Amino acid sequence: MKLGADSIKKIADLFSSRNQYRIPLYQRRYVWDKANWETLWRDLVQLQRQIDNGEKDKKHFTGTIVTHAEKDSSQENWDIIDGQQRLTTFQVIFSVIHDLCASKAYLSSVSPDFLKDVKGFTKLTSLEMEETNIEQDQFFPYRLTPAGHDRDSLYSVISGEIGKDISEQSDIGIIFKKFQSLVQQSDQNRVIMAYGYFGVAIMNYLGEEDATKLLTLTHTLANNFRVIKVDLVVVQC
Repeated sequence: MKLGADSIKKIADLFSSRNQYRIPLYQRRYVWDKANWETLWRDLVQLQRQIDNGEKDKKHFTGTIVTHAEKDSSQENWDIIDGQQRLTTFQVIFSVIHDLCASKAYLSSVSPDFLKDVKGFTKLTSLEMEETNIEQDQFFPYRLTPAGHDRDSLYSVISGEIGKDISEQSDIGIIFKKFQSLVQQSDQNRVIMAYGYFGVAIMNYLGEEDATKLLTLTHTLANNFRVIKVDLVVVQC
């Protein structure tokens, strides 16, 4: 196990360079629900409020991520041992932000570079894809790959399939509310429900303001939220 000062990571650090994460088959499916999402959202809004009040260097730690490098692969390809619920949720939130920024309501207020940066938190760039050596499937370009559970629902979120409905809808809140209200008892819908929940939460947070508030919130999530990333190393005796 490697643990040091460099184990403290920004969320932006986790989802940059050629970093990719695989959820092994033995892991449970995505089970976070409204109570978990509310806690994360409350922490983010509170942190943003503190930063807005002048505490520019304020940080929030949101637990530990435990990973293990796949055998015979580059150190950018990791199996997730612990932390898949948080990593999946962050991927959902960045997908919501990207789809909002790409929608008719906000597209004219954000720069192409910002939209590209947000997409980079869920998907590798063309250059990074050329350099990676993982086995290719439909998740090949994306930061997070479920080995079994939740593949269809997560893919629909991070690939932009759901975002197509958002971009063409004049009242995008309707779409988010529809996803948020899916049957609570269905684990299969949890990723989609999370997408709806954070879509509604972010839109309520923005109110009638332009995209500036969204850009600031995205920066805070990417750079002021921190995790401790522990990399397990197998030592041959």
